[in-house]
Amino acid sequence: MKYASIFLFSISLAYGGQHKLILKFDTPVNIDYVLNGYQVSKVKQLGDDNVYRVNIHSEESREDLLDDLYNRAEVSGVEENQTTRINVTDSAVDLDTRAMFIIDTRAMFIIDDQQVMDETQINDIHTRAMFIIDGKDDNALAMHAQYHIYNTRSHYAWDYATGRGVTVAVLDTGIDTKHEFLVNNIVPGIDYVGKDHDPNEEQFGLDSDGDGLYDEGFGHGTHVAGLVKTVAPGVSLMPVRVVDADGQAELFDIVQGIRFAIENGADIINMSMSIDDPSQLLLEYIAEARAAGIVVVTSAGNENSTNLKFPANVPSVLTVTSVGPDFVKSPFANYSNQVDVSAPGEALISTHPGNRYVARSGTSMSAPIVAGEAAIIFELVPDASVSYVRHRIKRKSLNIDCFNHDYKKKLGKGHADTWNAITVQNL
Repeated sequence: MKYASIFLFSISLAYGGQHKLILKFDTPVNIDYVLNGYQVSKVKQLGDDNVYRVNIHSEESREDLLDDLYNRAEVSGVEENQTTRINVTDSAVDLDTRAMFIIDTRAMFIIDDQQVMDETQINDIHTRAMFIIDGKDDNALAMHAQYHIYNTRSHYAWDYATGRGVTVAVLDTGIDTKHEFLVNNIVPGIDYVGKDHDPNEEQFGLDSDGDGLYDEGFGHGTHVAGLVKTVAPGVSLMPVRVVDADGQAELFDIVQGIRFAIENGADIINMSMSIDDPSQLLLEYIAEARAAGIVVVTSAGNENSTNLKFPANVPSVLTVTSVGPDFVKSPFANYSNQVDVSAPGEALISTHPGNRYVARSGTSMSAPIVAGEAAIIFELVPDASVSYVRHRIKRKSLNIDCFNHDYKKKLGKGHADTWNAITVQNL
């Protein structure tokens, strides 16, 4: 089974060569003047912010170069422009070639040959899903009738809210904006990888990270977007492409993506990703998102470890780990007292480019379920603060310590429970 999550790794620059950096200034500067004397191959400004991506060729060591830049009066911050890769055991294409979980009505209710819902529960979800789906499309009904909907009691919320009028920015590999399940929910986005305004996923057949896998990230963003919609069927999805098809990205592009989401009215940002080294710049833009009233949701990671990476260990974000249909911690899921909430993350079927459907597992799949729950809350309480939404999701979750004796207080406050988060007596 694929455990899909995104990780960032640092490029070693200890002995000179090509240095990929992000420079921050407190005031507007003439960047050409600041970099005078350096051999510069690329410069990119972050919108109209005083932040620049620069590639500098220098025989200086990383430490000497950073010291030199810091000594220039204009420079207030310097970071490595970390790069990303997706940590998976196989590609989405390989997943599709296996005879597993390709969408049909029966597959939606079977996990490893074990029935996880009875017919009464299935029919209840179908009945509530009917009024939000045009016609009686079997695929759409099946998507909304998976075990994660029943376990989070999201289907009870649809009588009152579906996330309509709420926008979730999906910072990922892009979204198939023409997918039959997603097309009516898409709002304008952007592509920082292809440097255009077409945020559709693109496949190049490249192994740019040299790990022997080709286009291993392809479909990740579309899958995440589909899961948001399964919980919040009326939500608007903003595709922000910051990761390429092979799972490669830059910290600078991720920060650009957050800035785009802030400026274009996102209410929620889903970032199923983490970075090895803490980034002050990323922390500042997450803080800007929070100040703008945006809830940032991220995944805890898939190393079965207590060592949460950045930004999963940042208190201001909603960090989500994975459990299975039996509420037991997933074997791959990270756990820590820094986790905020648990959500289903095993064998979840969702959308894949080309009107296809695949199953994936990972905390990357758990985060968008919570993003969907946040969208339900925002529709009912449009002026809700970030703190209010976080409180609803965390404090009204279902305690699952009885199923996880070895992980008490390390799987968040409990299992996401959309219905409990929005019921009138609890508002």
